[in-house]
Amino acid sequence: MAPLGQVAGLILFGPAGGVVLGGVGAVIGVSLGHKVVDIGAQLIARGEKRAAAGAVRELLEAGARALDRKVHAFTQRTSTTQQALTARRPPGAVAALFQKRLDREVRDHDHSRNELRYYAAKVEELGSGPMHWATRSFDLLHRAAVLPYFVQAETGKVLEMVDVYRRRLKNPLPDLDSLVAAVRPT
Repeated sequence: MAPLGQVAGLILFGPAGGVVLGGVGAVIGVSLGHKVVDIGAQLIARGEKRAAAGAVRELLEAGARALDRKVHAFTQRTSTTQQALTARRPPGAVAALFQKRLDREVRDHDHSRNELRYYAAKVEELGSGPMHWATRSFDLLHRAAVLPYFVQAETGKVLEMVDVYRRRLKNPLPDLDSLVAAVRPT
């Protein structure tokens, strides 16, 4: 069977039209094909995508909470260190350098925490789907220096939801046993 662009070109412009419009039709088909696949994925796995977004949101919030605890502990340590440093009366340049370092650490932690909270509120900005969201959120946590230990449960949930989404796209038909059980009168 001949492609639609080639047939239309043959009818309208003869053999040369068939060659030209056949190629144009192929290019248009490829560019629109990705959009059709994306729309199909949206319709098939809408619930799974929503669940994955919730899991990513919770992971990023847990990362922000871990940074809150990290900043609190850091602030306590620096307070103790500043007291010890003040007792020894260091030269002004040393004290200024130490304070500059502390301020930079706090600023960096605040920036990372704000970035995690921003993307927790706007998960869709991390990419086009759950696999991108998970990858980007793991990258954000790594850059924020949040150790995996502090977000173990949330990480497991994200990986589980991404796997459910992937399996749903692979097998778009619902499980027939669960469908029959839902319809069967009790």
